[in-house]
Amino acid sequence: IWALLSQGGTTAWVAISAPDGSNSRIDPVVQCSVPGPVGAGTQFEMNADLTLRQGPSRSCPSLGFVADGSIVTVYDQRITNDGFIWALLSQGGTTAWVAISAPDGSNPRLDPIEQCGVPRPTGAGTPFVMNANLTLREGPSRSCTSLGFVRVGSTVTVFDQRVTNDGFIWALLSDNGTTAWVAISLPDGSRLRLDPVAAGPTNAVDALLDEIAEGEGTSDRTAQRAGFATGYDVPLGYNTYIQGLPSRLQIPISTMTISQIYELQDNFIRPRHGSSSAVGRYQIVGRTLQDLQQQLGFSNSTIFSPALQDQLAVVLLERRGLSSYINGNLSRDAFQLELSKEWASIASNANNRGFYPPNQIAATTNAEIDAAIEALR
Repeated sequence: IWALLSQGGTTAWVAISAPDGSNSRIDPVVQCSVPGPVGAGTQFEMNADLTLRQGPSRSCPSLGFVADGSIVTVYDQRITNDGFIWALLSQGGTTAWVAISAPDGSNPRLDPIEQCGVPRPTGAGTPFVMNANLTLREGPSRSCTSLGFVRVGSTVTVFDQRVTNDGFIWALLSDNGTTAWVAISLPDGSRLRLDPVAAGPTNAVDALLDEIAEGEGTSDRTAQRAGFATGYDVPLGYNTYIQGLPSRLQIPISTMTISQIYELQDNFIRPRHGSSSAVGRYQIVGRTLQDLQQQLGFSNSTIFSPALQDQLAVVLLERRGLSSYINGNLSRDAFQLELSKEWASIASNANNRGFYPPNQIAATTNAEIDAAIEALR
């Protein structure tokens, strides 16, 4: 490719490049000037010490330096020159050009600013067991404030919010009422710090839940005989304590919001029964539901659906030692005793009596619960 040019009073033709534009023999003359910024810009953190220049070229005068770790505002004005992408930025009252990366975007000198804030969790989340002690942080970055620690062996609820930053995948989780960010793995998913709660066969856990529902009188068969579609819709005493409900509560329990469940428990079931407010397939009382909500972080608008009820029951199993039993760290008798503290229908020992006074004959016998527990291993 030939170009006509003029230099020192002489005008002539010069071969300036190969036909495809490669091996160019001319460079654009860069204006060493700082234009007015366009737009509000975006904040970034520098990850290297770099020279501020009056124009997008190493030949332009230096205006000083920007230090590694500085927070700068970067504008949309970008120019590729001298083997770099240059960006217009402001820092400490100075606006200048900085070479921020290679032309292909590699070797970037800017890191995004992570907002150190804990958002509201979306969805009910999934329970996991921590396999390491980790720091809870206010945001998905090691620069964000520590909110404490989560201990190995803790059962936590992990939500779908994930962020990759600082060389880790960060997840939003709840632990004992605290919602925070935790670095759960490397970006490729290795060194995962979470283990699934149900370490044993899922069908064996489901069978245990079925056994619990049978003893609580909330199996689908029993529920349908009492006029309910499923065991997930059964309140304490079946129809005994739910007469004369307002129209907003005359719907299946498994379609109610958590707010409606609290209203049903606090204003009708507990006052009429005198002490208990149990609802659903696993007969969860109000105080336990509030505790689970605090741990898992779901909102009052969440539906008390069959899926949520099953999830809550698994968390209760875990609290009572499910993983410890499956992993051989808790005996069968000790696990059974713990389960009898959660569900009064379960025999606490071979005498087939419940844990709580007056230690009545348990609906789920020692043999029945023993078989369900043994199947977990």
